[in-house]
Amino acid sequence: KDTVERAIKKASGQSDENYEEITYEGYGPNGVAIIIECLTDNKNRTVSEVRNVLSKNGGSLGTKGSVVHLFKRVGIMKIDNIKEDELLDHIESLEILDIEQINDGCVITIESSELFNAKKYFESKGLTTKDEEIIMDPQTQVEVSNEDKEKVSSLSSKIEELDDVQNVYMNVNII
Repeated sequence: KDTVERAIKKASGQSDENYEEITYEGYGPNGVAIIIECLTDNKNRTVSEVRNVLSKNGGSLGTKGSVVHLFKRVGIMKIDNIKEDELLDHIESLEILDIEQINDGCVITIESSELFNAKKYFESKGLTTKDEEIIMDPQTQVEVSNEDKEKVSSLSSKIEELDDVQNVYMNVNII
């Protein structure tokens, strides 16, 4: 009962505990680079859990700065009811890094510092934006065998299951 009540207080922000953001870097099977973003009230517990999952699944915890150079912080957002060619008219007003057509809209990648300005720009043009977020985009992709893809996918799932983990980024394409 106490555990459930603490979890409810934690989720609703009623807890008086202090939380801090921590980013861990590491490696998975076949040298896959991993960035793990956490929000925790106990750094020792969190690092222990992350290290344990990594080591039990063919990975290892790296030092600060060991893999972050393999990623770039970018902003992404979805714009509804627009075609890729229509979006090209706006490319001169914004420094759009990438455009991908998805169903009835587009997903754009933009410099992270310009995400808020891009949202304001598109909304001023009467376009609907959603799912804006800043992510760590891998600059290179590691090729892995089918066997290693299963290991990497399993590792990713196990890391994401940890309570304090907010985001997991890897430089491998698992499709």
